Amino acid sequence: MEISLKKNFFFIILFFSLTKVFAGDGTVTNLSLNSYLATSSYNSIKARIYNISGSNITSFRTGWRLDNGSVNNDIQTSISGSGLAPGTSYINFTSIAGLVVTTPGPHVIKVWVKAAGDTNATNDTITFNFTALSSYVNKTNLLEESSGTWCQYCPAAATVIASIKALPRTAIAVFHRLDIYSTTEGDNYFFAYFPGTIFTPGAMFNMTENGRYSINSNSNAWLQEMNDRANSISPAQLTITPTYNTSTRQLNVNVTANFKYSETSEYYTNVYIVENGVVGTQVNASNPYIHNNIVRKMLGGSIGTGGVIPNTPVINTDYTNSYSFIIPTTWNVNNLELIGLVYRKDGLTKNTLNSGKYSFAQLLSNTDFTISPNPAHDFIAINDIALKIGNKVSIFDINGQLLLSKELITESDEINISELPIGMYFIKVTTDTGVLTKKFMKK
Repeated sequence: MEISLKKNFFFIILFFSLTKVFAGDGTVTNLSLNSYLATSSYNSIKARIYNISGSNITSFRTGWRLDNGSVNNDIQTSISGSGLAPGTSYINFTSIAGLVVTTPGPHVIKVWVKAAGDTNATNDTITFNFTALSSYVNKTNLLEESSGTWCQYCPAAATVIASIKALPRTAIAVFHRLDIYSTTEGDNYFFAYFPGTIFTPGAMFNMTENGRYSINSNSNAWLQEMNDRANSISPAQLTITPTYNTSTRQLNVNVTANFKYSETSEYYTNVYIVENGVVGTQVNASNPYIHNNIVRKMLGGSIGTGGVIPNTPVINTDYTNSYSFIIPTTWNVNNLELIGLVYRKDGLTKNTLNSGKYSFAQLLSNTDFTISPNPAHDFIAINDIALKIGNKVSIFDINGQLLLSKELITESDEINISELPIGMYFIKVTTDTGVLTKKFMKK
């Protein structure tokens, strides 16, 4: 009898030990919040639940807490079928309560999952730091990709990138590796993010957003990830002001950052020269192949240009870096575009605060004309160029977002800007000879 009881006790202990070791282990990833949120705006708390080890998870409860405020717990949710198995599959969730922040400045949110049977509490919670802004501008998000003519999966990724480029407020830069389009500065730039071998295709958003975004080759997910950032805001306004001499092929570019909210960090700017429509070859594609978004030159080098923006910027102050470069004759200036950047560096991580684009086609077609009055309050008039009925006029904000578009009714038609917020804008006039662009101020 004593031997039997000992055996039973042994098997009971073994059963509970195995249950504890192999219980499901739930963790939260891919929180949808951006680094900057507008005060008083509603933000959904969306994330993913993974089961990283053990047995299947059959139910879970999620929740979150802002700073040291009240706890927001969701209801217990059952998972249909056999539950969430360990591995690469996941469950998306959206918390019932949304986040509304009323106080500007830095904040911390904690988001967690409590899965049934999960005995490992060390990875249940993620902590996310963000800043709430009451004064801000819209953000143009940057996607940077590593590619190569030898890469068999890159044509499929290029198709995804073409869809992303069509979205508003996006900038695309493709760095080639180990082919005729690669550059030393581009290699050095990407090696800073890849401590080992650079995998291709591989993409990152906004310079990894201070390490929150993992560089990945899952090109099927890139479009949704960019859409998740569609309404991003920024504390820094970015302006690109280029000039180009068609005879000498001399390019001069001023990149100006103006901060609406100040945080202490290291700040840098850069300008990429990107070429589209490059005819070449590509593995696993029909040849000749058209390459787009190739980074030809980083005017600020692989590190960027620091020293102009102080570690603690003064709000509403312009900080300008100037760049000069002679465009090689082998580059088609009609297919070039500029991408300007302002970004912050915290230790080993970076995050683009804002980006901007400027096409050479726009730059080459510009002629001198004036806008009056400038600054303006309610109406502006376009002077010194021959206009005719039907010419199209468009107004964009500093980030390239279209705000107004109309056709001229008369040659001297005034443009009503009374409903535009105070700030800087670009006006584009499409004539028979090209697109004319000018900057003006609404007061």
